[in-house]
Amino acid sequence: MQNFLLFLLCRLTDLYYICWKESFNKEIMQLIDGKAISEQVKQEIAAEVAEIVAKGGKRPHLAAILVGHDGGSETYVAAKVKACEVCGFKSSLIRYEADVTEEELLAKVRELNEDADVDGFIVQLPLPKHISEQKVIETIDYRKDVDGFHPINVGRMSIGLPCYVSATPNGILELLELIGEQKTALRIRHLFLPVWMKGSEKENPFILAAQKAGIMVEYLKKGDEIRAGELTVSVLHPGAGEDYTGEENAGSVVLQLSCGACRALLTGDLEGSGEEEVLGAAERCQILKVAHHGSRNSTSEAFLNRIQPQISLISCAWPGRYGHPHRELLERLRACKSHIYGTPVDGAVTVQLKRDRLAVHGYRSDVEFPVS
Repeated sequence: MQNFLLFLLCRLTDLYYICWKESFNKEIMQLIDGKAISEQVKQEIAAEVAEIVAKGGKRPHLAAILVGHDGGSETYVAAKVKACEVCGFKSSLIRYEADVTEEELLAKVRELNEDADVDGFIVQLPLPKHISEQKVIETIDYRKDVDGFHPINVGRMSIGLPCYVSATPNGILELLELIGEQKTALRIRHLFLPVWMKGSEKENPFILAAQKAGIMVEYLKKGDEIRAGELTVSVLHPGAGEDYTGEENAGSVVLQLSCGACRALLTGDLEGSGEEEVLGAAERCQILKVAHHGSRNSTSEAFLNRIQPQISLISCAWPGRYGHPHRELLERLRACKSHIYGTPVDGAVTVQLKRDRLAVHGYRSDVEFPVS
């Protein structure tokens, strides 16, 4: 049996980039150094800011509101303040204790909306339970909503109008734009979207960016298969004719990879009704890419009993804004005796099939298991 390597490059609910090699050759592998690209982007922004200021323009000002003392949130906001310094931005950090009232917080949001010196701001999530996150998001002036969460920004993005875009889709769009402008050696031949997005406003930004980059757009639906040598990629979800507008996580593309006796399941942000629908089609898989960064509301006990993963992989930021991976999810994985690996601890994780053994390679992991 030939070796295969699976690489998950990027995902927007259900966007995957998969490489299949019949043999592993490091000389032809293309490693994307995320930290190096991040530093390059920061330096480009710093140069633009310096030029603006030199011409008498205003120095950009980013503000952040932090409620409580959550460790992950503290680190996340501190990283944003440091990034502002590197890029030449002015930054302001506004802190409240966890018992701040909703009205007091909303009053500060309205104050920042009216502050002409503040160009944009974030309200760090999650917030205490007594405060409505949705109400806070909707109170932010969409023109200063740098997170891109305001309904107006979500709507403008879907029809291709200028707006602040959430980090994940913005990262994918920027990647496509860099390819179109030939500013990167990375090349993508096909962009796969779920079939329910076809003809909807949500696909417009990605269609436009793909067209400019010369990338062919394909739509995946349940029953589709892609074959390469001994590898078969089967689409288990979503089905044709199903509409997941407004319930995008449930409409995630789910892929099952099969090579000999080994199977891997990629679940995107799958949860809710989508997870229930996949239960009937999914088989036992040795490798599970855990849904939605290890969210509490995904990868249920019933789902795990069906899949029985030997190895579970979690991709999430650390520290994250939403507490991923969630403690209850980790407990469910441990209860089914799955070996857990994740990017916060192991960095980039590669799983390699070597005949009848699975080799897991990560920053702190280099182990092998018999395929069972």
